Amino acid sequence: MGNLVLNIQLELSVIEGNNSFPFAPSLLSIISILTGLDIIDAIYIPIIQIIGLFSLLVLTRIFFNSKYSLILTLSIFLYTFALNYHFVEYNLAEALLFLFICTYYKYLTETKNKSILALITILLYITIKFYGPPVEMWALSFICISTILYFLLQIICNNQHSNANSATFSSFNLLILCIVIFLAYNPKFYDQLLYREIGATILVNTLGNVINSILNPQSTYAEFEYVLSTPMPLKVVNILYHIISLLPAIFILSYNLLSRRNILLTEKINNIFFTSLMVPFIVDFVLYASLGLFVTRYLTLIYPLISSYLLKAHFEKSSHYIIIILMILGVFHYLFILEFNEGYKLSGEEESKMLISHLEFNTNINCSILMDHRTYGFTKLYFAKQFTRYDQFLFIQYTNERYANILGLDDNLFFDFDFLLVNVKNKSYPLQVGPPTWMYFEPLNDKYSLLRNNVGLNKIYQTQSFEIYQPNTINL
Repeated sequence: MGNLVLNIQLELSVIEGNNSFPFAPSLLSIISILTGLDIIDAIYIPIIQIIGLFSLLVLTRIFFNSKYSLILTLSIFLYTFALNYHFVEYNLAEALLFLFICTYYKYLTETKNKSILALITILLYITIKFYGPPVEMWALSFICISTILYFLLQIICNNQHSNANSATFSSFNLLILCIVIFLAYNPKFYDQLLYREIGATILVNTLGNVINSILNPQSTYAEFEYVLSTPMPLKVVNILYHIISLLPAIFILSYNLLSRRNILLTEKINNIFFTSLMVPFIVDFVLYASLGLFVTRYLTLIYPLISSYLLKAHFEKSSHYIIIILMILGVFHYLFILEFNEGYKLSGEEESKMLISHLEFNTNINCSILMDHRTYGFTKLYFAKQFTRYDQFLFIQYTNERYANILGLDDNLFFDFDFLLVNVKNKSYPLQVGPPTWMYFEPLNDKYSLLRNNVGLNKIYQTQSFEIYQPNTINL
C-alpha cells in the first residue's frame, strides 16, 4: 500500500501535473501496478474506449431498446472515443457523463432504491469533476435547467402531475448538493476562469475568427498564431454530422412550441429531460467563446442522442433514417482520420533517456525552459519514470514575442527563459500551447534555418530528435 501511495504521488506528471485532475494519476498508477505494465504503457490501455462504449450502450438501451440503439452507439463511438489512442482525462469524463445521465434519469423516474441511485449519481458527478472540469459544468447546467423545467411543469399542472412533483423534488435536492460540490473545490474556476478577460467583444471576435478559419483555413490570427486546417473530405463529413445532430433537435423543439399551448404540458417527462440536455451546449459555447475559444465538444457528443430520441418520440421512422446517416458519417469520419492523420512521431527510448538525463544534470527548479506543450508532457512523463518526480524545471509556453525572439526577428532580442528545447523530429507540427488558451503556433519547419542562425542562441545539445539552445550571456 505504501508503494501504491508513493507511485500515486510521484506520477502526478502523467497528466498535466496540476491539481485540477487528482484522480487521473491515481487511476493510471493503480492500473500500472495491477497489470505490471510501465506507467507509460498503462497510458495506452484502451480504458476510455471500453468505458465509453459501455456507457453509450447502457444509455441507448434505456431510451431506444431496439436494434437502432446499437447503431446509434457505434456512430457516436466511432466519432469520439474510438479515436482515443491513449489516456486523456477529459475524454474519460465525457465517457462517464453518459453513465451520469443514466443514473440521473433513473433517480428521477424510479420509485425504488432512490437513495442508492442518488449516491451513485453524486459519485459519478464527483468523478467527472476531477477528470474534466468542463464536463462538470455540462452536468451542473443540465441538472439546473431540468430542475427549472420540472418545477414549471409542476406549477402549470397545479401540482396534479405526480411525476413532475417527484422529479422536481429529486432534482432540486441533487442540484443543491452539486452546487455545493462545484463551489467547494474548483481550481479551474477560482484560479483560471475568474482571472480571464471575459466579454461580449471577445465572443463576437471569436465567432468572426471561426468564420474566417472556415473560409481561409491557412490564415493566422496574429503573426505566428496558427489555425489548424482540415482536409476537405473530413471537413464535409464534420459539417454534415453536426448539422444532422443539431437541426432535428431544434426542429422538434420548435414544433412543440408551435403546435402546443406549452411544451411543458406534455405528459412525457422524457421530453423535458432531453430538452434540458440541449442547454449545456449553449452554456459551454457562450462561456468558451467569451474567452476567445470555439468548442463544439458537447454538440458532437450529446446532440446525436438528443435529436435521435426527440425524432423517435414524434416521427419514429425519421429517427431510424437519421441514426443510419449518423452511422455512415461516423464510419467515414473514423476512416478519414486514419487516412489524414500522419501521427505524432515518438522518440526512441534510449534517446529519450539521454535527454532526460541531460536535463536532470543541467537544470534545477529555478531553471525555465521554453518548449511546446506536447514536448513538455513528454519530458514530465519521463522525469516521473526515471527520477520519480516531475517538478525539475519551470515550463515556459510560447507567445508571439518569444517565437519572434528565437527566430531572431526582433531588433531587441530579449530572452525570458534559460533554455529552449526543440522537438526536431516533430518540427513540421504546429506548436501547441497548453491551458488556458490551447492555441497553436506555426510549425518550426519552414523557419528552422532562422532558429539555427540566431546569434542570440547557442546550441548546447543535439540528437536526431531533440535540440537544446541557451541564450547568449552577452547583452544583445
